[in-house]
Amino acid sequence: MDNERVVYPWQRPPRRGFSSSAPGGYGRISTEGYVQVRWPNPKRQTLEHRLVWEFHNGPIPEGWHIHHKNGNRSDNRIENLEAINGRLHHRLKHSSYIEHPDGSFTKRCTACNKELALSEFYQYKSGVRKASCLACFRAYALKRYHIRTKMGVCRRGKN
Repeated sequence: MDNERVVYPWQRPPRRGFSSSAPGGYGRISTEGYVQVRWPNPKRQTLEHRLVWEFHNGPIPEGWHIHHKNGNRSDNRIENLEAINGRLHHRLKHSSYIEHPDGSFTKRCTACNKELALSEFYQYKSGVRKASCLACFRAYALKRYHIRTKMGVCRRGKN
């Protein structure tokens, strides 16, 4: 399969009408940027990256998600797809975590914009990490404390 384009069953050209503006001339692009096709059920849209994964590797395990390695949601080559745990996928997709080739993760602080190790961020009991690093959060908390003491809202030892 080196440099050979795989043609999947759902990539047939339309029987009539205009071809799609999606890559390959079939399906459509969703509002999130994923390619959707009407296959195997012609009345229902299916995400193409899931079909590609199942075509090559069989059914997707329950609780697992198909992740685009390069972040391009319309690049559905099998080399660009990987099955990962749903919790890790959520962390990668919906947070500022940055994955490195060695498997480690870093995060960018929203206050100082520095890329730091995850240990530099406060972690709540739920596993969620603060958006700002510990140093920035401490500076913010100290500044807030001084403002509140000047206003008379906060006295030493009491909030």
